[in-house]
Amino acid sequence: MISRDRKAWNDLDAEFNILEMVIKAREEAGLTQEELARRIGTKQPALSRLERGGFQKAKIA
Repeated sequence: MISRDRKAWNDLDAEFNILEMVIKAREEAGLTQEELARRIGTKQPALSRLERGGFQKAKIA
């Protein structure tokens, strides 16, 4: 039986994979967080929180 903590961690795999793809795509495009934030209509600190996994506090648009 999987512990509740292990299940919670495993449930985050999809979110972490998406974050990795966003960061990789931003870097491959040669964009800074500030440039990407401006393009998607948010601020750099919100994008930084999102990339660090701060989902609850990061507000996009």
